[in-house]
Amino acid sequence: MKSYFAIFGSLSLLMISVPAFAQSSSSDEDYVYVNIGANLLSSDVDLNDIDAAGTPVSLGEQTIDSTMIFGRVGYRFLPYLAVEAEAGFGLGSDSFSQTFPVDTDFGTFDVDADIDAEVTNYFGGFVRGIFPLAENIDIFARGGYGAAKAKASAVASTAALPGFTASGSQSETAGSFAYGVGAEYRFEGGHGIRLDYAQITDTKLISVAYSFGF
Repeated sequence: MKSYFAIFGSLSLLMISVPAFAQSSSSDEDYVYVNIGANLLSSDVDLNDIDAAGTPVSLGEQTIDSTMIFGRVGYRFLPYLAVEAEAGFGLGSDSFSQTFPVDTDFGTFDVDADIDAEVTNYFGGFVRGIFPLAENIDIFARGGYGAAKAKASAVASTAALPGFTASGSQSETAGSFAYGVGAEYRFEGGHGIRLDYAQITDTKLISVAYSFGF
């Protein structure tokens, strides 16, 4: 978590230091661009409402980590301004185990739960403010709206009650203001590499993408 905020802080300070009339790193012509890449994602998921075969399973708030692939399309209509939209899809779940007490008619028992949790997909729409640093290097900040869908499933059992098992699942979609910062290095011919940090609701993403323009 600390590394996310260190990246955010460093890029923010760098943007503040850019002169208002820095040399533009692209032509004055508008153009469409596409990014394809991967995210390292960290998300806080509320697991207090899982119903496992009639047994309430309250696992609290858990942080899950996963990898996603994503695509982004944008339109840079001014040297310093662009609009863009992106969507990502999960490549797998984060698995962990936890023990919690359950009250029954026969007393309170410790139940072991195996949990699979993942952010299955997300999307976002942004306005991007661009700050050219050099002929082929930009840094930027962006803000907009985003939503992410998380899913969790649990299988519970206890040694105190042989044969007892319960399973259940929960999913939720949450949307809110989204923001991010990043940098892009462009090669010849409109191709480049772009790095981003973004936050959508309780989901934090660090991403790398291959970029090309039309």
